[in-house]
Amino acid sequence: IMVRLAAATVAGPDLVGNLLQILADTGLEGEDLELLVSDSIFSHPDQQSLMANLTALEDLGVVITLDEVQPLTLPFDRLRAFKIHKLRLGSQLIEDMLENPDSATVVGTLVELGHQLGLTVLADGVGNGRQVRYLRGLGCDQAQGDYFSLALPAEELHLLLCQRRQVA
Repeated sequence: IMVRLAAATVAGPDLVGNLLQILADTGLEGEDLELLVSDSIFSHPDQQSLMANLTALEDLGVVITLDEVQPLTLPFDRLRAFKIHKLRLGSQLIEDMLENPDSATVVGTLVELGHQLGLTVLADGVGNGRQVRYLRGLGCDQAQGDYFSLALPAEELHLLLCQRRQVA
């Protein structure tokens, strides 16, 4: 389950307690949860609280994903300190990569950089098989987008997940 959080929420005093309660209420494990954070976490004024919460989330097994990676503003030297596990490449880069050589270069570079830093790389906004094949060729770890499934109402998602459990 992916949840996008604002930097202020990540630094908030109630985040870890609320998350523990939600996990207990739902029966989910920390590993079942992926939190998407923007690069605004790097400039949040309360770095001490933010870092304490990120460490507690990592201890719970929660995956922290840096959302909509922007290569020109990404502080590469701080990714590890901020407990980032995954880079999520934005849909605009993915949509443009087959038509725009510059976008293709950026995507390839980010995939390689992510791997060199020991991070998982997720491509967002994948809309066709050509993009999937290209990303596989780059070694991109994960992909999501309309090619795999359109957005689903909660009831349909629940049915889909139940069907997948029965097959597995």
